[in-house]
Amino acid sequence: MGDVYNGSSYVSLIEHWNGSKWKLVNHPRPGTGGGFEAVSGTSAKDIWAVGRTYSGSGPQHTLIEHWNGKKWTRIPSPNRNGMGFTNYLQGVSAVGAKDAWVVGSSYNINGKSQTLTEHWNGKSWKIVKRRTPAVGCSTTRSPTSWVPARAPRGRWATTPTV
Repeated sequence: MGDVYNGSSYVSLIEHWNGSKWKLVNHPRPGTGGGFEAVSGTSAKDIWAVGRTYSGSGPQHTLIEHWNGKKWTRIPSPNRNGMGFTNYLQGVSAVGAKDAWVVGSSYNINGKSQTLTEHWNGKSWKIVKRRTPAVGCSTTRSPTSWVPARAPRGRWATTPTV
């Protein structure tokens, strides 16, 4: 999982370890560039990969793909709208078939950055309206990059040191 430079842009890449070697796995490869940042799953038939995708010179958009045990499928995910907004995902935590979380960032052409948190309810991804706090973050790094598994009293997110 990740991205590889193909000579003109970065493209997403997924590989699977079968116990003795790595093998490339086909997936939808949306856009002309982008890649994955994180992967999480609850079983061999329920795995999420998240990152970003883009086409041409436009802004980046969220990228979420799901493995059902047989194939990868791109799952539509929301982006914050607005002229010049870039959206990308950097962390994912799959808790169950109807409970997964992703975090990342959204920023506009003026460099204003805000966290982007989304939740999977078993049917679709929805932006969580309450923003997570972003204290002392640069405008070029994601304020929130990891969401660990479920805790008894809620969720935890970490912020990278910048």
